[in-house]
Amino acid sequence: MSLIYERFYKEIKDASGTVTGIETSCEKNFNFAYDVVDVLASETPDKTALIHRSTSGKRTVLTFGDLKKYSDKAANALLSLGIKKGDPVMLLLKRRYEYWILILAIHKIGAVAVPTSHMVSAEDIRERIMAAGAKAVICVNSDNICDRVKEAVSGTKALQLVVGDKYGDAGDINELIERSSDKLARVETKVTDDMLYYFTSGTNGSPKAVIHDHSYPIAHIYTAKNWHGMTDGDLHLTVADSGWAKSAWGKLYGQWFMGAAILVYDYDNFYAADMLHLLEEEKVNTFCAPPTIYKYFLLEDLKSYDLSSLKYASTAGEPMPKEVSAKFTEVTGIGIREGFGQTETALQICIPVGSCSPEGSIGKASPLYHIEIVDENGTPVPCGEEGEIVIVPDSGSIPLGVFKGYLG
Repeated sequence: MSLIYERFYKEIKDASGTVTGIETSCEKNFNFAYDVVDVLASETPDKTALIHRSTSGKRTVLTFGDLKKYSDKAANALLSLGIKKGDPVMLLLKRRYEYWILILAIHKIGAVAVPTSHMVSAEDIRERIMAAGAKAVICVNSDNICDRVKEAVSGTKALQLVVGDKYGDAGDINELIERSSDKLARVETKVTDDMLYYFTSGTNGSPKAVIHDHSYPIAHIYTAKNWHGMTDGDLHLTVADSGWAKSAWGKLYGQWFMGAAILVYDYDNFYAADMLHLLEEEKVNTFCAPPTIYKYFLLEDLKSYDLSSLKYASTAGEPMPKEVSAKFTEVTGIGIREGFGQTETALQICIPVGSCSPEGSIGKASPLYHIEIVDENGTPVPCGEEGEIVIVPDSGSIPLGVFKGYLG
């Protein structure tokens, strides 16, 4: 049986085996939740999809069969609240496993998921509710998040729904999911429909909502396969909160396309020793984290941990100091491969599995894209000179994984 990603994705290679191009295809009604997760649930219902570990030691395992069942129930729960196709739903769920169930449910009913960092203020949440036209905010009851959401939804039509301990008169989404039917008739969506809004950090002006459609998950097959180095049955850990786009890169789409499982570590305060114990105990195969995490790892006695299951390590988000990378490789024998992209895109540049880059390089252009380095006039710069990274749309249409635009 072919792996599910092969039904949507084909690599073109040269004589040396280097990927020089990628061909993708999908039906006009492609929906990741139905056409990938539910298909995996049908073909391999007992296969592990997600392992969730809390700092208290609680371990929750969800199979692909579980994901189908609970996302169908969650979809019916949202429909019962009047949330329908096209309605934005904000998620402030940190690293709770319910995030994965709910985002699949939102995809299934054709609503728009708006993952949001729990670090934002009540004013930030309100600004995003108004900009997106959010119909509901689903939040976890911790760190005063519920208080901030209550303040933010006041005077709006947005519902407040809560995961975890009850909070005032806010709806208990877990209770509602439990009561809902696990029989869901497919809601027809188009691959060009809005699927995700990610608010950027607002480097220029106030935060803007980046719009991705239902084709976006397919762009992350290359991310998981060629950058993270994942294969069928692997276990992957990306260190990222569910509110950031990095979570979509490393904790959702590409990994499940590869038939792999995702490890979620639900922590509040980072301790390097705890995460290293987790890598050891769960026998993690592929790992991705910002350079800061690796810096803290090196302050521990790395050799005292059994990291023999770890095959590949990758990093993004900030420049990787060469001394950190070199030391990690010296101790573990594993090179840290860099990658670059934006909230607005999928992975643009990386050091793919099986290749090395010159010191100081973050890699080569993804074969998904025609990338050039240009000056302020848009002219490609000579080798060795600085410029701006640009994606050139060869066909005149928006390349796969590149956003539709900014909301409004």
